[in-house]
Amino acid sequence: MPVSGEADVRIGLPGTDIDSAERFLKGQGRRHKGKILVGFGPGSKMQAKKWPIQRYYEVGKRLIKGYDVWPVIFGGHEDKVIGDELLTMWNRGYNAAGQLGLREAAAGLSKCKLYIGNDTGTMHLAASVSTSCVAIFSARDLKGKWYPYGKGHMVFRKDVSCAGCQYETCDHNTCLIEIHVEDVVETAESKLEALS
Repeated sequence: MPVSGEADVRIGLPGTDIDSAERFLKGQGRRHKGKILVGFGPGSKMQAKKWPIQRYYEVGKRLIKGYDVWPVIFGGHEDKVIGDELLTMWNRGYNAAGQLGLREAAAGLSKCKLYIGNDTGTMHLAASVSTSCVAIFSARDLKGKWYPYGKGHMVFRKDVSCAGCQYETCDHNTCLIEIHVEDVVETAESKLEALS
């Protein structure tokens, strides 16, 4: 068994999946040309795992201003609405939520320099194609249980008195509210600097 944090799970992507992801990006227009692609996963099937949309907006706004990033929203069909809201607020980006199959989404994430998002399957897809993750975790589950595999990821998780609750919905989301925009931005910026 590998040392904690040393495991590495990578999926092999055939050319057809990579081609599909590239077709999706080209089909959105070429406005991203010359810009850094950053994947965002602001959704989740569980309300208790969702960091507030306003905080994703703030993170994206700062990265757009400072690094001219081009955001790409990933997730399932249920995440399309939140993705559209963010793209409208940012006035840029593409919404791939529900638009790509699983492996095509992984291929799309492989084109991103960074992934910023909630504890979801999308985060694991990003990690599986070696895209560095800035992952935002609620404290609903055991610490470390679902962290992304591999090196180079940063997980934000706050321990609170109700940690381990296993709730799918929460009326206060204290564990997520205590994760601040500034900390996420600083981590994302340092990762973008290291990757440039």
